[in-house]
Amino acid sequence: MLGCVAVTGAAGYIASHTVLALVDARAASRILLIDNLSRGSQKTLRRLGAAVAAAQSGKSENSGESESSDNLVYGHECELVECVQDCGDVDAMTRLLREHSVSTLFHFASPCYVGESVRNPRFYYEAVTHTSTNVMAAAQAAGCVRTLVYSSTCATYGNPPDALDSPELFHDRYECERDVVGVDEHCRTKPESPYGRSKLMAEQILQDMNDAANAAGASSASRLNLVILRYFNVIGSDPQMRVGPRWPASCAQYGRVVDMLFSAVLGERTFRVFGDDFETRDGTAIRDYVHVSDLASAHVAAATALTTSGNPSENGNGNTEIAAPERGVARVYNVGTSRGYSVLELLRAAERASGCTIPHSVESRRDGDPERVVADAGRIKRECNWTSRHTLDDMLAHHWAWFRRERGVFHDDDEDGDMIQNAQADKAQTHASQIPYRRAAADSCD
Repeated sequence: MLGCVAVTGAAGYIASHTVLALVDARAASRILLIDNLSRGSQKTLRRLGAAVAAAQSGKSENSGESESSDNLVYGHECELVECVQDCGDVDAMTRLLREHSVSTLFHFASPCYVGESVRNPRFYYEAVTHTSTNVMAAAQAAGCVRTLVYSSTCATYGNPPDALDSPELFHDRYECERDVVGVDEHCRTKPESPYGRSKLMAEQILQDMNDAANAAGASSASRLNLVILRYFNVIGSDPQMRVGPRWPASCAQYGRVVDMLFSAVLGERTFRVFGDDFETRDGTAIRDYVHVSDLASAHVAAATALTTSGNPSENGNGNTEIAAPERGVARVYNVGTSRGYSVLELLRAAERASGCTIPHSVESRRDGDPERVVADAGRIKRECNWTSRHTLDDMLAHHWAWFRRERGVFHDDDEDGDMIQNAQADKAQTHASQIPYRRAAADSCD
């Protein structure tokens, strides 16, 4: 049990799923949902409250709002406290952490669009690097925080060096993926975008601040355990449909690959494949995709390991455990499936999930696109006993289930309604005629 935890950016995609993972694992007695709602959705916070209330009452509902008293929702012996505030305000955050005696802090709050970071780098260095520095300062000043889990990204690696150039860093460990090499935590970091650089700078600052606290001695209340999770390409949605991806309208132009695939299902676009001449099994780029619920469980596993333990040691069954800690431990973990899928394989999985052929075009490579980036996630498996559970088909099926409900699109054997009339039918008439869905009224719970 982690006791009282705080989650910044709680209304966001990964953070909201991590809140559910904490509740499902009964890992926390109280969870502070901290978000300034600049990009997160109030509806997501309501859904989290409903999920906890349903867990308490034993219901298996996937929508609806809960009864609450002021801003507290009870369930699963866990208390949710909604805190609408800016996590970058050091004084306010310090007071909040102290008031609730927070022992574990998950820091998610961050913009996350590479394209946006290129257009507005100052915003990213302020919102990512500066805010993370302030969150760490508040955690250290509060004196009660034992573990900080920082949400980072594989974008910190940039374009990995060729396996032949760095054989000591890359290992062909996965029999099913002979043309894929895994990036481990010792790989050199050379981010290609302001987003990746802002995250890497934040990582370095947090580690420097932690090192300084360690140098102050074991009695320093500002010492804490630091966990940095670098995750790869996150897709999917809660299998129970309690929460799911919600992207702010202002960022729609930057897109997400799976949402672009499913938009193509509805005839809203033609999916663009950038490059089919890579040296991979089908010529398209290879990436490691991880289910958002698996990623959420990785946060819980890492926080639990570093909060209740410290130094790695071998146990009797050949796994590595971390035992009996003091504060001051720092760990970096990759989070992925250690399995790579090409763009065309992702597209075929989306077609299986939706039951539709997805129109796509092949275009030239984009500058800087790496040929293959796949995680070596062995360390988190060994030290935190975590591994991904969901297949690529699971990821796409769960994502599609959420996407079609959000868009009001149902299969023929679902709810009654007229056959879907796509808004872009006049532009994609041929494709629209293939879609076996119907449009229903908007979700009344949202």
